[in-house]
Amino acid sequence: DIVGQAALKELLLVSGQDTLSYDSLVFNSVREVLENFVSITSNNLRVTVNGLFFIDELVNSTQKYLSYYMSEYIPEPTGYTPDQQFDFSIEAADPDELVSVFLPQLRISQGLKIMGSLDGAAQRLELSGNIPFIQYKNLLAKNISINSSGDLSGMNFSLHANQFTSN
Repeated sequence: DIVGQAALKELLLVSGQDTLSYDSLVFNSVREVLENFVSITSNNLRVTVNGLFFIDELVNSTQKYLSYYMSEYIPEPTGYTPDQQFDFSIEAADPDELVSVFLPQLRISQGLKIMGSLDGAAQRLELSGNIPFIQYKNLLAKNISINSSGDLSGMNFSLHANQFTSN
């Protein structure tokens, strides 16, 4: 697994006509006896993952679990995927800046916070978060809170929005 720190300075992300600029992007990974810690930090984004996991299998483990719920959209990864246990958090000061490069019709306001945990051995996923404002095409939702938990037998999902409109 990867241990150490890497910093990218003056990073440009280009997708078609859109360009996203970051002053810096810092990747930090620490491995201890019973826990790993990974963080990705920029001037707009902070992602943390901590627990018992292998960095190179994080995506496959998450994809494996999500494929049970959204098999039409997310295929189960091929090959061996170890059970991993980790907590994660995503905080974005201005997620719209990043998202608009990939999905220009999606707008997300400042202050996005999403937290969760995945326990592959116990087959459990938990997710919670707050999104002050989200708009996709003509659908608009404000003050959104998300709470969900589940295992392979099903997922309980709660979404609350103070305002939901369609233009």
